[in-house]
Amino acid sequence: MKEMFRRRKLVFISGAIALMVMLVLLVQMFSPDVEASNNNYPIRILEVTDPTSSSLSSGGSELEELKKISNVSVETMTMKRFVSLREDWDGKYDAIYIGRGSFNKQLVTSTVNTKDTDRDKAHNTLAVQNDITGLKAQEIIEYYINKGLYVYFQEDTFATQDKDKNLQGNLYASFNIYRSSMGAKSNVIFLTDATRSSLITGIKTRTAPTITGLIRRPLLIISNKSKIKSYLANPNETYGPGDTLTFGIKLDNVPNIATTPVRVRLYMNMDSSIPMTEEHVVASLELNSTEGTLHYTLPDTYTGLLYWKLEVTDTSTNLKTFDRDIIRFTGVKPIINVLQVMPSGRSDSSLRNSLNMNQDYLNNSKYQLSISTMNIDKFNSYIIEHAKDPQRGLNGVYDMIVFGFQDMYDRVTNPMLSKEAAQAVYDFANTTKQSIMLTHDTIFIDDPNDSNFWGDYFRAPVGQTIRTYLGGNAVNTSSKVVPVNNGLLTEYPFNLNTANNTYYPVAETHDQFFMLDLERADVVPWYNIKSESGKIQRDVDDSYNHFYTYSVGSITFSGTGHSKKGDINSNIKFPDWEQRLFVNTMYRAFAGANHAPEITVNSPAEGSVIPSYANELLVDYSARDFDLNDRNLKTSIRFKTEGNYIDNIGVTDLNLQSGLTISRSFTNPLPNGGNLQIEIKAWDSHGALATKTVNVTIKPATSSLTATQSLPNSIVDGHVVRGESVAVTYTIIPKPIPFSQAQITANVGDSQIISNITFKSNLPSGLEIVESSSPINQTGTVESGYSITKKLNDIRYTLQTGANGVKTFIPDPGQEVTFSITVSPQKGGDFTLNSASLQYDEIHAAANGPLLGAGLDYNLIVINNQTAATINNLSIKGRVAVSGDVDFRNISGGATIYGNNANGDYSQNALVVGGSLYYNNNITINGNAVYGGTYYYSGAADTQSIRGKVVKGSPIDFTSLRDRMTSLSVRLSTLTNNGSVESAYGTIKLTGTGDAKLFVFTVPAAMVASATSLNISVPSGSTVLVNTGSDSDTVKMALNTNLSGVDAAHVMYNFPSAKSLELHYTLRGTFLAPNATVSFDNGELTGQVIAGSVTKMTTLFYSPFSGTIPVNEVLVPGSAVFSPELKLHAAIRVEKITLPPTDILLSDKPLRIVPTEISPADATNKILSWSSADPSIVSIDPISGDVIGNRTGSVEITAAATDGSGVIGSAVITVKDRSLRIDGGDSPVKPNTNVGLMAIYNTILEKNITYSWKVFDVNGKDVSSYIQATAENATFNAPASGKYKVQVYVSSDKADHISASKIITVKTPLETLTISGNGNSIPTKGSLTLTAILTPVHADETSLEWGFFHPNDSQYAELKPIPGTNQCQLVAKDVPNHTIQVVVQDKTSGISSLPYAVNITGLTSLEFSQFSHTIYVGDPAFNLADLLWTIPRTFSLASILNDLTWTSSDPAIASFANMNTGAITGNKKGTVTVTVTYAPPGATKVTANIEVIVKKHEANLNEGDLY
Repeated sequence: MKEMFRRRKLVFISGAIALMVMLVLLVQMFSPDVEASNNNYPIRILEVTDPTSSSLSSGGSELEELKKISNVSVETMTMKRFVSLREDWDGKYDAIYIGRGSFNKQLVTSTVNTKDTDRDKAHNTLAVQNDITGLKAQEIIEYYINKGLYVYFQEDTFATQDKDKNLQGNLYASFNIYRSSMGAKSNVIFLTDATRSSLITGIKTRTAPTITGLIRRPLLIISNKSKIKSYLANPNETYGPGDTLTFGIKLDNVPNIATTPVRVRLYMNMDSSIPMTEEHVVASLELNSTEGTLHYTLPDTYTGLLYWKLEVTDTSTNLKTFDRDIIRFTGVKPIINVLQVMPSGRSDSSLRNSLNMNQDYLNNSKYQLSISTMNIDKFNSYIIEHAKDPQRGLNGVYDMIVFGFQDMYDRVTNPMLSKEAAQAVYDFANTTKQSIMLTHDTIFIDDPNDSNFWGDYFRAPVGQTIRTYLGGNAVNTSSKVVPVNNGLLTEYPFNLNTANNTYYPVAETHDQFFMLDLERADVVPWYNIKSESGKIQRDVDDSYNHFYTYSVGSITFSGTGHSKKGDINSNIKFPDWEQRLFVNTMYRAFAGANHAPEITVNSPAEGSVIPSYANELLVDYSARDFDLNDRNLKTSIRFKTEGNYIDNIGVTDLNLQSGLTISRSFTNPLPNGGNLQIEIKAWDSHGALATKTVNVTIKPATSSLTATQSLPNSIVDGHVVRGESVAVTYTIIPKPIPFSQAQITANVGDSQIISNITFKSNLPSGLEIVESSSPINQTGTVESGYSITKKLNDIRYTLQTGANGVKTFIPDPGQEVTFSITVSPQKGGDFTLNSASLQYDEIHAAANGPLLGAGLDYNLIVINNQTAATINNLSIKGRVAVSGDVDFRNISGGATIYGNNANGDYSQNALVVGGSLYYNNNITINGNAVYGGTYYYSGAADTQSIRGKVVKGSPIDFTSLRDRMTSLSVRLSTLTNNGSVESAYGTIKLTGTGDAKLFVFTVPAAMVASATSLNISVPSGSTVLVNTGSDSDTVKMALNTNLSGVDAAHVMYNFPSAKSLELHYTLRGTFLAPNATVSFDNGELTGQVIAGSVTKMTTLFYSPFSGTIPVNEVLVPGSAVFSPELKLHAAIRVEKITLPPTDILLSDKPLRIVPTEISPADATNKILSWSSADPSIVSIDPISGDVIGNRTGSVEITAAATDGSGVIGSAVITVKDRSLRIDGGDSPVKPNTNVGLMAIYNTILEKNITYSWKVFDVNGKDVSSYIQATAENATFNAPASGKYKVQVYVSSDKADHISASKIITVKTPLETLTISGNGNSIPTKGSLTLTAILTPVHADETSLEWGFFHPNDSQYAELKPIPGTNQCQLVAKDVPNHTIQVVVQDKTSGISSLPYAVNITGLTSLEFSQFSHTIYVGDPAFNLADLLWTIPRTFSLASILNDLTWTSSDPAIASFANMNTGAITGNKKGTVTVTVTYAPPGATKVTANIEVIVKKHEANLNEGDLY
């Protein structure tokens, strides 16, 4: 998802722009991005009208001419309809046109005090409430204006409202700003009749400038759309879990696609009225070419509809287009438990009543609506009864609560809804987000001081605002409704909006009492009430006041319930269409709510019967929450019997990931049987609870064997992987069996057996057998499933008496059986292992040890009372028992009875003789020699060859043993043959096949006598019985025996009638001849010999008979089922995860990263766990994959499969910071000069970008009037010098008030400098004030510096700048007759004046202003300098006053106190000449004379004058 970092920069034109100039500008702005042909681009325009406007055509439009043009689509609707719609329309249109009209903001004129007649008239709302909502105004700004798409208004509409603020509403407040030069946008156009006509003409002719801005959006064609099953076109075609949607994508009008990718995103949810947000993105693709393919595999979810939208965004412009449709999905059947609460005593509106609801509508293969009913009285009590339950008996029991249907529902009967019940319902809807449905008259009043709690708790949540009381007294009833929005509520399960229908029938109703809040985006009107003919007509587009059915999230409101004012006896039937609306409403309320998890119990099944001998019970189930964000669930398992919980068993608060399986084995809590309830609960993060109870019968049953099966400890909850090998271990443990239970005859010490034990199991298809720890028989295939059998050895028991005298058959030690079968699932899915069992014959006597009795332990048994039996050639490896006397005195030397004592232990009885024993040292006996009569020994005691002791005793009851063997031989001879006998060429073949454990053969004595070999072939584990000699007294058996599938210990030869038995060669098996004299020489025999008497006996090898031969006993079949049941949940693991590298914006809203590939497509668990290598750069939600950039940089994110595969995918996320700067205004400018500025905003993934500008002077005062701006372009013009701070603010859908600033300097620069002075000459020591004249006069930031053009001029004069002025004083020195040149320069700009010439002149003469001056004696001194003039007069007298010398011709008459000042004093009457002299060094002396007359005042003359 590579997003190019872009710079937004547009050409700026300052000042007000005429409408046609705007159109020209649009050409400049948009033409580079246009690729589609003008004539082919399908222009789509939305026209919004005021229905009272006189400018509308008969069709209600101002754009009728455009509707006649091919490739131009105009959708016209009234403002009321526009503000009621909740469709996704970002990217749907190329332009918005809002026509001429008053768009009156006035509300409906109705209150509780309004007369009924006036209230009736108020139902005609056509001329009121036609203003736009703030919600829709903001959408126009975000989706169209801020993206540069055209929005047209009629200038007249706003001009009229300019004159009267009372007319101004949301429309004026939202869009009037675009009429000002400050807020004007070139794509927001206010039309006059003339410019509207030009617009229409431009579109009709497809000529610039009009057409260019209308064909900017990208174009999308889904090339295979006809192959995508559309519910609207083919409602019976469905998709299912695992099906793949494929979209062939073709793009046009995307000129920058090679450098800036186009983003394609597939959204999907369960209702078109639910906004498609990031959490609904299921697949994405970024294209740098105009063609591509997007695939999406459908997950499992509820049966119903899925709404998809394929959205294309040109990331270079942020402009969008999309295509959308609906598919029908068959998945999990929703079972919706609905509680209908009716007023107390009023049950006639029950939805379980077929008069109100077609019951077939409530349950079918697609869904099930399970309706329960209560009245309010019972409901209030129900809530109190569940006061201790946090769910108050609602959550986990019901998915939806319907309050209805009844006129004056809230108050028709008592009791009304209690406060506790209202709070419980509020929590049900608000906390756990589950669905409720409120109906007619539920929200009647909202007064916190009364006991009617409906308005208090539900008015605001249900989206109602101002109380109009419009429905008071039902002044305008109706039975008609019209559709407003389309979505799940109108389309499923029934598609309600049939073509060509102008209205639909409902039970009689009327308006409600509060106005609907259409400023809320979650308020979705579905149907409005239409007036009946002959009545005051409603504006059917008015969802504010005439709503019938609407929804707010999980809450649905229906106007149903008024009919006949609740006459309980009237049998009012809701129209069929309204019944279907009820069904749709309930289904949609369920779909739009937060759902409790769905629990699926795999084991045990409801109603299962489990034998009580099963030690363990398996509880296997999954919980799935189909709400996307509810991934992590909690679950618990508890057991109950007879309504009471069983302590110390179960689990609580177990974490469970949605969709996964819990598999737990528990000890059987009812080992003696009983009824068991297994209570399973699961709940999501909101607390939405699901409960499922499984009823199981534990049936009393016994089994002699404990059979268990288990999986390896490494397998948790039965989760395995497809192709992985899993060893299933089977264990059989024999139990002690009470003697009373066995019901057989036996003596203490006797051995019994459980025989014929067969293991059987049927594996489900898809499981391959890999190996087994011991041989098994298997049939079948992995596709059909395998059947397995296995024969097991008999289990031996010995009857024992306990300390309390109770007899019990105890299994012999070491007989526990354990084997394993390793299987491998070849496909994903669930596999149940519950068929393994044992079939066997219950405990009974057997023909081995117990049948042979005491003879079992002996190699040779002679049972008749033979007197002085003489046995020659004796070599016996086992022990010997003889009933009568035994005489070994004449036996040849070297004879040995080994007595099974090869290990040197001689403590056992090697020879037992019932009579007397005659012995010499010719025979060695390796053990004890026991005799019953007399012991005769003829040799030396110290040479005796008996290795043990010689003991007298009777360890064997030979009489009982003889009877037993004789009887046994007869019984064996009666058993039925089941094997085949063949004889040819001296070879006898005995063959047994099949599942029998015992094979019986009868071979005639003559056949045996003529044979040289006997071959026996039977299945492994079998026992063989060969009956011979019943047809002859004499039997000769001189042959060799060959055994296959059986050994000597499992073969018995029975000679029931033989009197003489002659044996030769190599023999294998036990020979039972209780009536015969047996002679055996020239050979060896492995087995046992039971004979009446013996004459010869050569080498015998001891192999005791251990076969199984039931003899004349009715066997009781037994069985055991292996427990617990096992579940394998085979997952198809993820093998590959591919993530797209993505650029994101710093501190942006979360962006969901959607994998471009998770393979294989049928992977069982595609849930990923997300992480970031550096969360300080990019943090990521571990569940959703939403990323946020925290600081700039690049970091690798990882998506890890959560199925245990260890597969990860990674991609680099680059965080880029948005930046903002102002271009222009870098150099100082003059006042009243336009400065072009441009805000440069570098960003990605942002839309709805707006700019605002401000200016502040150096004192921080807001002087924003100095700037005029249109979006990012601005013109600055300050009337006065100074430094100004220009600030620009940027906001977008992701940022608010990002700012940048720039200081702009405004100043008046100096252009010229000149010097002005009062003359161009100056005497020595004289001064001249010079003034610098600046042009312009108020030039800023000047710094003047005075100087001489010729630096040497400083010896003739001095320059003294006058502080705070532009003046300077030139002071001449004492050197006259020089011309100097003065200049002034501005150090800031470097500008200098032309030289100003000044001539320094000397003093040529002095003169007095009068020839004489009279002074009086006694007067103060008179300063004659006051009468002195310099020549030239420009010469400063003051500059030389101190250099003058004053003299009097007669100081007695008049004198100077100081000759350097001109102050003269008259001393006496007379006349003197005063001379003033100026004689500077190096200059000509200058003098001047004046006559001074000294007089006396007249007063003094009267006193006398002495002179």
